[in-house]
Amino acid sequence: MKGVVIKRLVLDASVAVAWCFEDETTRFSEGVLDLLSRGTEVLTPAIWPLEVANALLSAERRKRITVAQVTALLRRIAGLPVSVEPWTTLSTITNERT
Repeated sequence: MKGVVIKRLVLDASVAVAWCFEDETTRFSEGVLDLLSRGTEVLTPAIWPLEVANALLSAERRKRITVAQVTALLRRIAGLPVSVEPWTTLSTITNERT
């Protein structure tokens, strides 16, 4: 992502999962990982950790990776400087508006 200054971004689970599989890695996903390593603030929705875990567990069920690899990948992803937004329920949103 040459020449682009990005201070903050929202990370989609599909980009994070692409980091886990060589055949899914793209210039874009690697560029996002590079931004993360350079201190770009990265935010994700509350459901993001569940989406990533589900994708990795699905890959394990399809025999694409092992349980040990799932564990290692989840640990590595959990160690990234990513801010996960807290869960918000409909009642919370409604109460904030009143």
